[in-house]
Amino acid sequence: MKKKYFHNEIILNRGDELNELCLVDSGKAVVVNPLDSKIMRVLHAGDTIGVDHALKKQKLPHLTVAQGESVISRVELVEYVEALSNAPDVTKDLINQLLKD
Repeated sequence: MKKKYFHNEIILNRGDELNELCLVDSGKAVVVNPLDSKIMRVLHAGDTIGVDHALKKQKLPHLTVAQGESVISRVELVEYVEALSNAPDVTKDLINQLLKD
């Protein structure tokens, strides 16, 4: 599913529990610490949002906000995991990244 967001519109809220992969299709978004409003990360087309938290079944500790007009795709986590099962190299890289965090 794709959804268009406008400038300063909240994409994901602190405390959200994800059961889907969120991908920035176009535009830009920022990950913000809601406690001090510091920008923690800038996301561009091709970047994912919250994958590690979704796979670990953790609530999001931050806020994700659109910067300008942005389009975000959402893929159910089950579908994402099924796709990974057909790409062992990608799966290995993802697991290694999750273990580092």
